[in-house]
Amino acid sequence: MVLADGGRKGMELFRREPPHAVVLDLIMPEMNGIAVLQQIRRVDQKLPVIILTGTRILEMEQQAYAVGVTEFVEKEFSMHLLLDALKRHLNTAGTAP
Repeated sequence: MVLADGGRKGMELFRREPPHAVVLDLIMPEMNGIAVLQQIRRVDQKLPVIILTGTRILEMEQQAYAVGVTEFVEKEFSMHLLLDALKRHLNTAGTAP
């Protein structure tokens, strides 16, 4: 697991060490989750990207789905929900043609 404290740092780490999945916050310093998702999708269309959100903002969620977010998980979640989402998408990531 690799952690970053903002969007720019996250993209630096993503480019240096491509992950098997990405968990983003929707609102974060320097770049929001949508901007990071857009950059990730330019590099990898199939990588599981889960966005965490504490405030459901319909317009931003619609943008994220249009760009290709894999799933949203609300921050008022149990760790089991996040782990289940990661397992679901990591198990299917390598099966698509």
